[in-house]
Amino acid sequence: MFDKELYEKFCGFIKDRNMYYIDPNILRRLTAHHKLSYAELVGPQKVQWFVSHWWGTRFQVYCMALQRHAKAVCETADDAIWGATSYWICTFSNNQYQIKEAPA
Repeated sequence: MFDKELYEKFCGFIKDRNMYYIDPNILRRLTAHHKLSYAELVGPQKVQWFVSHWWGTRFQVYCMALQRHAKAVCETADDAIWGATSYWICTFSNNQYQIKEAPA
């Protein structure tokens, strides 16, 4: 799951940082009270695409790649249409509090 609103809210703060920073400093702080994944916290959605990535990629670059992909598969630049494209992204979808407990 990728949350465009989350990115827009924190983009000035995130700057050139990557998932190694975002997970402990943003996502875990947002989800700490309930010990859930971010996707569980905001409400799961039907997934259209699975994304595999390296946590060291700058988050801004990662988001731009997802936007380009969504626009290409939707064949439109209309934000309302491509913005509804949903992705399964490990950082947001896995419960980071239970990673060691998850089956392989």
